[in-house]
Amino acid sequence: MLKAVDFPNNPPNPAYQPEMAKCIACFNSIRPDQPEVHRIAAEMREIADSYGAKGQGERVLIGEIYLPVDRLMHYYGVERPGVHLPSISSSSTRRGRPHSLGTAIH
Repeated sequence: MLKAVDFPNNPPNPAYQPEMAKCIACFNSIRPDQPEVHRIAAEMREIADSYGAKGQGERVLIGEIYLPVDRLMHYYGVERPGVHLPSISSSSTRRGRPHSLGTAIH
């Protein structure tokens, strides 16, 4: 949603192969979850929640977030409610290893 202030690019991963997931084509040395994103998520949540408050039916805000589980959990919200469900997209990097995802969550 946001990029770092000076717009740097992540360095390419020299071990990347075309058959690998595109999310590992570069090293994530620049945090994709800039602090301002949480404010935006909270504002989006307020909009989603306002539909139910107006009697227009409830809405759900699902975040497609490619982060390790410990950082992904912050998208539920800390000071204000964030997304209803931060999608655990990091599970795609754990293919064939379902127990490793359970370990990461616990």
